[in-house]
Amino acid sequence: AKGVFKQPYGSKGKDFGNFNNPTGIAVDKYGVIWVVDQKNNRIQKIDKRGNFIDTFGSKGSGQGQFLKASNIIVTDEGRIYLCDTNNNRIQILKSAAEPAAKTRKKAGPPMQINFVSQIDSQSVDVAVDKQGILFSASDKNNNFQMFDQKGKLKKMFGEKGRDNGQFSSPQGIAVDNEK
Repeated sequence: AKGVFKQPYGSKGKDFGNFNNPTGIAVDKYGVIWVVDQKNNRIQKIDKRGNFIDTFGSKGSGQGQFLKASNIIVTDEGRIYLCDTNNNRIQILKSAAEPAAKTRKKAGPPMQINFVSQIDSQSVDVAVDKQGILFSASDKNNNFQMFDQKGKLKKMFGEKGRDNGQFSSPQGIAVDNEK
């Protein structure tokens, strides 16, 4: 299928609605676009029409703070899985409300995001299956990890190399929910 360019979102910068190295993107069940704005250490939300509606996060290692976040997933239940790469964790957050109906032109009070938990992992990408099992790709460890719904590590597979079951800095993972 051919894609059709519709419109650009933002430009380079630090201000609300600008990006500095966007690295991850997710679309929630409302059609809202969530973008990891890596070097600004935040997440920005964009509505279906391309309007910037919200932002959250800051630089640091506390709850809801990031150091080189790399990817994001937003589930239909409103859970947010964020690879907080340089903090060596996956943050699990929950949006406190449905998407804002009002478009904002500048940054204001951040949206309410509740910290749920975190999983210690050097991950650059995550995927979640229908049962809530979390899978992650670790470029530093050259492997993939599987966690249960409570965040307990269930399985790791892979090692550095070029043979079957070996990887060199994996950057992504996806789950087939059809099977």
